[in-house]
Amino acid sequence: MAAVVQFPRGVAPAAPLPALLAPDLPAAQPGDTLSASQVGTFIGCAAAWAFAKIDKLPDPPTATQSLGSAIHEAVLDVNFSQKVRTGRDLPSADVVDAFRKSWEKRLDETTFRDSDSPDQFEQQGIGLVQKYMSDAAPWIRPVAVEQSIEGKIAGVRVRARIDLIEEDGRVVELKTSSRSSSSIRPDHLFQLSTYDTLSKQANGQVRVDLLVRNKTPKLVQIRQDITAPSHQWVQRVYPAAQKAMRSGVYLPNRSSYLCSRTQCSFWRACEARWGGKVAGGTEEE
Repeated sequence: MAAVVQFPRGVAPAAPLPALLAPDLPAAQPGDTLSASQVGTFIGCAAAWAFAKIDKLPDPPTATQSLGSAIHEAVLDVNFSQKVRTGRDLPSADVVDAFRKSWEKRLDETTFRDSDSPDQFEQQGIGLVQKYMSDAAPWIRPVAVEQSIEGKIAGVRVRARIDLIEEDGRVVELKTSSRSSSSIRPDHLFQLSTYDTLSKQANGQVRVDLLVRNKTPKLVQIRQDITAPSHQWVQRVYPAAQKAMRSGVYLPNRSSYLCSRTQCSFWRACEARWGGKVAGGTEEE
């Protein structure tokens, strides 16, 4: 005979467990929160985006990516973050030391090609940091460094991380490259247009500080205004990209200059899923 449990007067029995559970939340969908880099990857190769964001395959950085990250950490996180407080740059030697430490800690996670020389990359990075500290840093008056922002663009939640905002509201993006340029690359302009759309501090003026890995380190500063067409661009692309991401169709772009066994971490998965052969390619950051 089953036992009967009696509750004291005025005390109600606990509700059945299902009634205590929160209602089911809608499942996360691809592209719920986007960034300019995500959109750029998707447009360049939808398969690569899916391998990273849906299949969660590992994507270790290349030597050029790790070099750029180490320079960012030294110049932005170490030097300019403290300059916001003090109004002064650190000695160049201190920033170079910060770069060396950042580069060293990234070595184990970096994928080097057979032709890559870690020591050569380190020396190039030292030269680029010294170049930036002498030719650009003294004239920069930062008010925000590595600022994380989030908002909605045409109904799509977008996250961004702005390298630097100057006192006058100009947004500055620090890039490294193996070649010089006289104009801002379209994917970089999309990124800067996103920043200008989301940030209340931005004034519509942007600059890319391009550190070029020549035999002699080179700095190229490219200025541009973010105009109405650029704002229209991001307003239209983000919702269109999100819709495409949710379609479930992620085709590889074998014509991309990044479609290379040395540039794409997913080439084995891509060949296994789609067939064909991923060929070589030119180096590009």
